[in-house]
Amino acid sequence: MKAKVEKVTGCGRIIKIEVSSEELSQKFDQVYTDIGKTARIPGFRPGKAPRDLLQKHHGKVAEEEVLKRVIPEYYLKAIREENLIPVAPPEIEDVRFEKQILLFSAKVDIQPQIKLKNYRNLPVTKRKLKVEDNQIERVLENLRQSRAKDKVLPELDDRLAQDLGYKNLPDLKEVIKKNLAANAEVEVRMDMERQILNQLIQKASLDVPESLLKHQTQELLNQIKLNWNLQKEKKEDLQSKEKEFEQQARKEATRRVKLSFILDEIAKKENIQVQEKDLDQRIKEIAQHAGKSEDEVKQYLNMQNLIPGLKAELRDKKTMEFLLNEANIKEEVN
Repeated sequence: MKAKVEKVTGCGRIIKIEVSSEELSQKFDQVYTDIGKTARIPGFRPGKAPRDLLQKHHGKVAEEEVLKRVIPEYYLKAIREENLIPVAPPEIEDVRFEKQILLFSAKVDIQPQIKLKNYRNLPVTKRKLKVEDNQIERVLENLRQSRAKDKVLPELDDRLAQDLGYKNLPDLKEVIKKNLAANAEVEVRMDMERQILNQLIQKASLDVPESLLKHQTQELLNQIKLNWNLQKEKKEDLQSKEKEFEQQARKEATRRVKLSFILDEIAKKENIQVQEKDLDQRIKEIAQHAGKSEDEVKQYLNMQNLIPGLKAELRDKKTMEFLLNEANIKEEVN
């Protein structure tokens, strides 16, 4: 086998592969042996027909089967020999036989080279969020509205709290305050994570594989269109927004793909790994939320090949934990 790699874009490569006549001959021998075991040729029992008759009656089928076996095998051999790490399946092009030699090209995007600047001690501002009385009042009012019948609002008193399962109104207010505080903490953390991710994007240098970018862009565009259709009724409005939505989707897709590679690179450098106990805990959480057993969830995840994605999600989460712990966090001054 001979392989030649051509760089066409930052991550795009075309691998031109040549399979010799000797290698190809061995593959044809194997295929004709397999065909001969079951082929029905007049005058011969299965497995006894001569090669020339098998070629005459099943030559096209044999050629297709050889290509089916040879192309994946020699593509994989080529990327191993050239130390390439593809990020998506290849596009196979220009398949042809020339003088008993097989030639084909594989167009593929490879993992980008990432140049990371310092990702430790990143400056982060921790916002101060406190629960205001008017926030509690808004929640209470929503609860009152949800308990109205015949448009008659219940009094905001202990009875309402007891109807909702609490001892009295002060107890209800305390629970609401704690919930709002917990939500505020989540918001503060998400804001700090956004600050870190924005800095990582600015600091890192990498090309984006076009195949991944197209796939992610299309997924985001579909979601944008779905949300738009749920809010709007006129299809002509959607058509007028098509280009704008495509630009929005591609911009966000570029950001997401870049961050995926950046976080993956940091995890490798810092040896951040997902342990089985981490995966088991996440599966337990999913099971509780879905009202299913852990075994049912595991079976579903395995059947749908979702375990690798779940592990990647968990590793990104652990990497963010690491970056936050390493960050230079300063609390916001009012």
